[in-house]
Amino acid sequence: MDLEPDNEKIYFNLGVLNMDDKKFDQAKAWFDKAIEVLLGMLVMFLSLASPKSCLCRWINRYFVFSLQNITTIRTIFRKRCRTN
Repeated sequence: MDLEPDNEKIYFNLGVLNMDDKKFDQAKAWFDKAIEVLLGMLVMFLSLASPKSCLCRWINRYFVFSLQNITTIRTIFRKRCRTN
């Protein structure tokens, strides 16, 4: 991704598109990349934030929500792969 290599939403959307096209191996790779980028950003932000800071509260809300969404989609993806 030349435009925004650190944008997990791009990778997530590419995973969804590939899943819709029944390209499950490619979809899994994109979902894995989204999680990798998201976790890398989390580590970076946590290294900058003190435990009581506004940034730390934002990190908790944003990353937990994003990881829950991505892992939910991966679960659906795995179930769909087993049925096809």
